Amino acid sequence: MSHFQYNVLKEEFYNLFKILSNIDNINFVFKPHTRNRIAGVDKKLLDNCYNAELIPSMMLSKWADVGIVFGSSIGFQLLIDDVTIIVPSFVHTNSTIYEKYDVAITATNEEELADYLLKSPVELSSRVDHQKIDHFIKKIIYGNQSYDDMMTSYVNEIINH
Repeated sequence: MSHFQYNVLKEEFYNLFKILSNIDNINFVFKPHTRNRIAGVDKKLLDNCYNAELIPSMMLSKWADVGIVFGSSIGFQLLIDDVTIIVPSFVHTNSTIYEKYDVAITATNEEELADYLLKSPVELSSRVDHQKIDHFIKKIIYGNQSYDDMMTSYVNEIINH
């Protein structure tokens, strides 16, 4: 989750947590942003939610059926792990790279988000274009390289600096 200083709307943010914690068919967990944690957030309003701050993002991505992302790079890992992303556009005033490349489902209001979360993971997955996701992963995440070439470039950068 992103911090309020990044154009996150407080009231909608808190409403998002209320919605998610009240849907019976989901296990809702949240992961605070790595650098800002939950600074500025009224922790009492998050009491009914599981804070997964100590769980590695990679593990959460492997566990998740769906990811709700607004302004976090964890979405890259979710896409690589074939986890459907929902961007709750009503929670922030930004545009995201996930929306730009049409690789996520956009929920424009609370009701739409709740409706999406009542659907099965298979049905949600069918609402995104997996060819666009594959293209996004190759172009944006791997820089138009194979995974092996991208990792070799990454290691060489580390070694040479």
